Amino acid sequence: MDRVSIIIPAFNKADLTVKAIESVLAQTYKNIECIVIDDGSTDATNILMQPFIRKKQIIYEWQENSGASSARNRGIRLSSGKYIGLLDCDDSYIYNKIELSIKYLKENNLKFVHTAAYVAGLINCDGMHSMSKLRIPGYLTTLPKIGNLLFRNYILNSTPIIHRECIARVGLFDTKLFIAADWDMWLRIEEHYKLGYLPRKLSMIGDKYSYEPISES
Repeated sequence: MDRVSIIIPAFNKADLTVKAIESVLAQTYKNIECIVIDDGSTDATNILMQPFIRKKQIIYEWQENSGASSARNRGIRLSSGKYIGLLDCDDSYIYNKIELSIKYLKENNLKFVHTAAYVAGLINCDGMHSMSKLRIPGYLTTLPKIGNLLFRNYILNSTPIIHRECIARVGLFDTKLFIAADWDMWLRIEEHYKLGYLPRKLSMIGDKYSYEPISES
């Protein structure tokens, strides 16, 4: 069973980071390495990580606040898995997310897969939670089939599982970018590899308000 390293960049969301970690530890796929990079949190993140550290359930490192891309890169450098999974600290995995993703990659001879997800209320530019429902089923049904990633980032950040070979070939996240850093990474990978899509809701995006499932049809 190949090892999968899950990278969680954490910043000032202590309770949600715990839930993210618990969703990784509860996976049906058991050869998992969970790496938490604390990007300069000033809340109780460090304190709440201690039980996981004592039980050797996670690898935890703190760094001066440098942004999510820097934290992801540090986690990738520390990782030992054949596959890399990305999980934001306010998101979580469905219990069989890794098992089904790895199965899909192997059955289809692919090195990158992303999935559908449950998405909580969106956050507007003022940081307030919007409870309006997400109406983008086309993002995850038609666009992957027509290869239109250049025009719209339809890959939700906490859904990909990526073979280490991809990152070794295209490089780490660009720390000069902010919102578009993940999109930039997917585009670089797409230059060399087919991006697989598994139409199952296997991640939960957002901080646990009422979820609006993205269509699997």
